[in-house]
Amino acid sequence: MNATHEYSSIILTPIAPSMCTFDGWPLKVFHKGFQPFHTQFALFLCPLGVLANLINVVVLCQPRLRNSTNLLLCFLAISDGMIMFLYIFYDIFYLIIPYLKEGMPLNYAKMLLVIIILLSSFQAFSAWTIVVIAIFRMLYVRTGVRAVIFCSNIRARLAITCVSILSIILTIPLALGHRVVPVPTSTNDSANATLESNTTTSYTVHYAPNETLRFFVFITTAILIKALPVIIMSVVSIILIVSIHHTERRYRGLQKDTHERRRFLAHIELDMRSRMEQQDSRMPTGPENG
Repeated sequence: MNATHEYSSIILTPIAPSMCTFDGWPLKVFHKGFQPFHTQFALFLCPLGVLANLINVVVLCQPRLRNSTNLLLCFLAISDGMIMFLYIFYDIFYLIIPYLKEGMPLNYAKMLLVIIILLSSFQAFSAWTIVVIAIFRMLYVRTGVRAVIFCSNIRARLAITCVSILSIILTIPLALGHRVVPVPTSTNDSANATLESNTTTSYTVHYAPNETLRFFVFITTAILIKALPVIIMSVVSIILIVSIHHTERRYRGLQKDTHERRRFLAHIELDMRSRMEQQDSRMPTGPENG
């Protein structure tokens, strides 16, 4: 495995290479087939994503659209836009440039480590912000008019602050679990035109040798940033769907009761009118004046 595959796999799948040894898996086959087109596709998609998220931020910041849900959506758009913006740099400087396949200068390696940490942090922020949005939507449906209290702007800002702190905490193991390491490469001395090779030092980003740190990287990245938010969002979505169906049944029941009540009142009114007409017809008329 060359250096490019080592540090590119950190961003795409932050798992040690030894954990992915089954070449026959469908995802592995898809990865090998899609990898030649990934760079060009990302360069086409990411700028569009940055532009779309920028438009979302501009629209959601309009005064008439300022509420707790749109505030969360605005921060989510900023985070997603930053992920795509950082990936554009990663795609251009670490996948397209051919001489980085066998390593990179020290400054490039340090910048790659910073990009990895920032990407992980923004990914964690986006994932848990989506969880908060799902919870807010569930509260809107289940609490009715009390949602103004439970889903206020103050609580939305508090949720954003908590998610930001959580994202930083979840990124700490990844930051400690990776380091810049030298990669020795050989280059021919064309000036002397000899077969002797001079050893130069290139660098790359790799996992730390500490197995405990690597385990925590796996736990935070695979479970706390990816799997757990998906599970929570699934549970909240199920609760939301059940609540919507329950509310719809109640609304239909009220509509049915209202319709039956109106029919009952109309029947009573018609019966009273018929009785009054019968009473009027039975009343004797006065003598006619001659």
